[in-house]
Amino acid sequence: MRALCLACGLLFSASAAAQPQLLPLGTWYSQTRTDHFTSSDPSRGTTVGTRNRDGGGSGYELVRIEGQVFNPDRPQPPGTVPLYSFWHPGRTDNFQTTDPQYTAVAERGGYRRFRLEGYIFDQPRVGTIPLVSLWNPAASDNAVTTDPRVPLALRGTPGAAVPSLAQHRVYRVEGYVYPPEADGTEASRAHVASLAGIGYGAWRPLQPSERGTRPDDVLARARPRFTTPLVLAPIAFADMDFGPEDLARYAAFANPRDPLSLEAAMRRVSDNKFAWVPEFTPVVRDRVTFQQLVNGNDALRALRDNDARGFQDEYGYSLDVYDVDGDGVDAADIYGRTRVLKLIDRTVRFNRYDANGDGRVDSSELVIMRFGADPGIGGQMGTTSGYWLDGQYNAIGALRLDGVDVELAVLMVAKNTTLAGLMHEMLHTWGGIDVYGPCYGCHNQNATIMAAMRGDDGLMQLDPWHRARFGWAQPLFVPLSDAQRQAGGMRGFTAQGVSVAELQRPLAFYDPARGLQEYFLVEFRTPFPSCPGSGLPNNACPRNPDGSVSDMGFAVWHVTTDANNVLTTVTKAGDRAGRYLWAEDHAPEAATRGLGVIDPTTGLIGRPRFLRPGDGEMTLRWMDGTDTGLRLQSGPTSRTSNGALLQWRDASTPLAYRLDRLRVPGFLTEEYPTVAAGSALGVDGSFGVASGAEAALVAADGSVRPVTMTAWAPSRAVLTIPAGTPAGRYELVVAPRGATRSAAQRSNGLRLQIPAAQVNLPPLVLDPRRLGPLVLDGLSLDGVTLSESAPAVPEGALPGASGAVPTDRYMELPPSQHTPLLQVDPRVLQRVPVRPRVPVRPPVRRGQKQN
Repeated sequence: MRALCLACGLLFSASAAAQPQLLPLGTWYSQTRTDHFTSSDPSRGTTVGTRNRDGGGSGYELVRIEGQVFNPDRPQPPGTVPLYSFWHPGRTDNFQTTDPQYTAVAERGGYRRFRLEGYIFDQPRVGTIPLVSLWNPAASDNAVTTDPRVPLALRGTPGAAVPSLAQHRVYRVEGYVYPPEADGTEASRAHVASLAGIGYGAWRPLQPSERGTRPDDVLARARPRFTTPLVLAPIAFADMDFGPEDLARYAAFANPRDPLSLEAAMRRVSDNKFAWVPEFTPVVRDRVTFQQLVNGNDALRALRDNDARGFQDEYGYSLDVYDVDGDGVDAADIYGRTRVLKLIDRTVRFNRYDANGDGRVDSSELVIMRFGADPGIGGQMGTTSGYWLDGQYNAIGALRLDGVDVELAVLMVAKNTTLAGLMHEMLHTWGGIDVYGPCYGCHNQNATIMAAMRGDDGLMQLDPWHRARFGWAQPLFVPLSDAQRQAGGMRGFTAQGVSVAELQRPLAFYDPARGLQEYFLVEFRTPFPSCPGSGLPNNACPRNPDGSVSDMGFAVWHVTTDANNVLTTVTKAGDRAGRYLWAEDHAPEAATRGLGVIDPTTGLIGRPRFLRPGDGEMTLRWMDGTDTGLRLQSGPTSRTSNGALLQWRDASTPLAYRLDRLRVPGFLTEEYPTVAAGSALGVDGSFGVASGAEAALVAADGSVRPVTMTAWAPSRAVLTIPAGTPAGRYELVVAPRGATRSAAQRSNGLRLQIPAAQVNLPPLVLDPRRLGPLVLDGLSLDGVTLSESAPAVPEGALPGASGAVPTDRYMELPPSQHTPLLQVDPRVLQRVPVRPRVPVRPPVRRGQKQN
């Protein structure tokens, strides 16, 4: 056994009381042995780059601090599991796990347990990040990491983002740890990571392969996605039946190649991280009428109170009408969800779904969606475990069907329930929360599947809070500390489903001093199809999961939660600052959940109106009405845009513009590159998402000469040096409009010189129609004129009941009205060639090599 195991069996001599509560968990790597070793042993060192000459000069180097674990020499905290180290002498492989199939024994599969590294949470907690296990079969190497560049979606090889893990595959989440230095002055790091990895945590039932004995082949646990069988069961009543068009619609829901397929819809909404696999059963005919089914609660009361005669006197029929299997009526015959199980037992073989062979079928192995023949579009999710009656819970337990115990979720939906409505009920299975307010459609209508939606089969995305909770999105957290807020920022966004995954991540603005029980989530949404030219209506594009979203632009969500990241309940009486959108007839006890879209024009929460380019700056306010000090503004968009730029700044700090480089010969080699008076000049820098900047030349004597900004974009501009500008040396500056004469508000300038002898060359005009789509900061902005002449989006452009959006009402100009975006001197083009298209590449993360 090598020297890395010299900690085996040793205990720290200091008393537990003198030990710190948390210890850093560091990963060591040996290139010689291609082996990772992760330990909390403080004697080995905690500085990245430290080397240990172990095992005959194997040369292990500390490459990363993964996080912090609870000290193994202190009592085990509640809600945690032990993290042990194991060693395989034949493979020369270190292995860390919390799997009880390993930790409960001294040796398993050739791996010998030699050290307790500490305790980690077995479920996500606020401020924790996931610790995942990986396996490289070629090198016979196990590893664990919290590196965010390693995907948690069980997609297989994470790529070259982490060189030493390039051939490893994720197969298990071991638990959750605090980030490095998560306490004390680094508490904000815990906030930043609070939602990371919540997905694939508490919300998700275990896959069959994750139960019982761990497979000897660790790769057997790696799966491309998580799927669950879904049985679609149409049930007719004695007085109601289905028509041919109803059955054809249900068949489309079960066909994965159909745009209305539930499987295809869930793949789009989850970014292909989750899918139902539907099966369509024949129609089952129930002998009760629909009204008799509605009377079920009174029937349950009569059964409980042994009052069958009183029930028959009131309703005119016997309780025996509910008996499904002829053995006498019981609660399982009357309660709607268990009744469904008994009815479909005629056509469904439940033992087929016992994937792990434990004699039970639960919601991780099967979900039932019962279509009733009753008209309407409503639905409810519940389980067969039991029911509530008169404020008391009555357990039923598992039903014995086909030789297995069946206890699972049954979704009860009406005949005409829409596609989004079905998705809404299905997501309740995993903990989705209703956010439609005190009435159907009061709040967030068509802004998220978990709110109300229109009565068609259009689809819209989930809100970012639910997507993060389900593990389908990882927000990028931005603290609103004074320094961070005053620095401001700008970021590109794309809609869900666009290939640049990093730009789909929502932003989360939060105040470290307030914690993460109140924050703001920002995302870009658009109803327009991502498959133009398909001939399909906007809300039926098979590749657009957001075709029926309520608006186009930046959805700014206000979030309030408790300490466990559960949405709070907000009542009208408790909303003292009047933040939410309430109707006058809402009673004081009317309630909604702490998740809603903020209307940028009124500041009210709940109206699904998004931030658009013509809205100017949006003020963010906390729930108590106080100003966060942050201002948001949207960049330009058009009907064909799949993304946009968001800009934020501190309310007390003017937007800071920046100049980076002049696109002229000699800029990199000459202190004062030459620019001719009267010529166009390309400039790179930061000019904001709205044309609020102006430029000027500052002479040696301090005099200021305005410079015309011919065209602009957030990261570049074209300036025209005024004809007749005297020869000499100048500093080119940029500042907010009307402020170029104020040295305090000017950017750091770029030097240039105007020659005495002018050579007037005609400028070359480049029409964007010849350049193809304009790509700025990774976003396609084709069809957009980046100027103030583009009209704002009027209120009438919101999608109507039909789901159609007038094509001439959004901020889009026809090609005939496009103005040139670039006017440059031909001499510049000799040094800076213009290519017809710029390929969109995902941004390079810190520490990642640019290929």
